Amino acid sequence: MPPLIRFEGLATEMAERLSDRFMRADGQPIDVAGRTVQMMFELPPLTRETLIKLEFEDPSPARAQGLRIKVRNGKAVIAESVEDDLVLWSDSAPRVVEVLARPDTNGKPMTIRVWNVWRDAFDVMQAWTGDAGMVVEDEGDVLTLRCSDGFEEPTFDDLVVRMTVTEAH
Repeated sequence: MPPLIRFEGLATEMAERLSDRFMRADGQPIDVAGRTVQMMFELPPLTRETLIKLEFEDPSPARAQGLRIKVRNGKAVIAESVEDDLVLWSDSAPRVVEVLARPDTNGKPMTIRVWNVWRDAFDVMQAWTGDAGMVVEDEGDVLTLRCSDGFEEPTFDDLVVRMTVTEAH
């Protein structure tokens, strides 16, 4: 009998892991119990400095969760740190983080991708394996990223992050 996925009170039989379904879909979003699930989320291309406010809810106590942020044609500025690839870990990052996304001067639009990562029992960062996936809820001014790590059946509450994106002034 295939494992069951429990998602907001729904139980759906599923014969394969989300990672297998994403591979078959060439990384494109998939449907799980009527909800769109994706491997990662990409903001629309940005041409101006943008402020991204991230508010972390209490993460799963089972293992450290993180939000990986990858910037192309730009940099992410957090306090004094300027990066194009970073991870904010649930066990060390502040509950509210402001990221200034600054485009490069090459004239190309900046792209920003985010996805859930976690540390396994050997303290190795993992992503996109097993039943990992993300549901993105668009609430107008706020996006809520509901992440399921690759362990057990997907619940989409291992890491929950509210993201507000506004033009920097």
